[in-house]
Amino acid sequence: MRAGILNILQGFALPQQISLENRSRDQMHLQKKFEIRFPYIRIAEWFTHLSTGSSILIRPPADFDDSWTGIALYVVVKIHEHDDHFDRSWELKETHFHFSTTENTIAFQNLKSCSPGSYGLCTYVPRGWFAGQFKKATSLEASVSANRPDVEVVRCGIHIILEQDTSLFATDLSRTASEHLKNFETKNIVEVTKLKFKYESLQRTQRHLLGEDLGPLSVKELQNLETQLEAGLAQARQRKFFRSLVA
Repeated sequence: MRAGILNILQGFALPQQISLENRSRDQMHLQKKFEIRFPYIRIAEWFTHLSTGSSILIRPPADFDDSWTGIALYVVVKIHEHDDHFDRSWELKETHFHFSTTENTIAFQNLKSCSPGSYGLCTYVPRGWFAGQFKKATSLEASVSANRPDVEVVRCGIHIILEQDTSLFATDLSRTASEHLKNFETKNIVEVTKLKFKYESLQRTQRHLLGEDLGPLSVKELQNLETQLEAGLAQARQRKFFRSLVA
């Protein structure tokens, strides 16, 4: 039973990186748009064009041809601490991505249930979505509008993805999204370990008051502890890390 608790503490991480990498690669292969959000504070270093603020302007390379498969737009937003003037209806407002070469606007999922902090929003747009307009353009400007008083767009980046680089992009994106998860898991292992010792201490105190044996915890008590640890970690992960892929 103690081995079961150890597995919870050390092996709780789900194969999210592998799952995200495979699903994003599949979406690109099918020429479908997808999006992802996760806690983050900066633009991933593998993005080729970076800018501070809510917009970015790039020029297609001179040798630009039909070898590209899509464009990734990455944005870092900061959700400020909520004060007495916070309105819950703000959480229902969408974040919009707009490209100057087309009239279409991408509506990113709302940031409901996001606690105050910094987040990375990344959306992949396949080549077909631009209907050939990008090929004719001499420049491309992308802008972001959060439409929420408590949300600040900090910086943004654009990355043109070539067909031969789709697998690399999927790998880089999944690794970036998993950085926070790994740090979060390490932090929770420490916190849950403290919870385990606190629980054992309370159980022993209760036994002492009842005049019972102060030996190791029973199988039933350990099972109860495992259940609490699993539920607590599952709730914590759901609150701190989110992923969304949209066809």
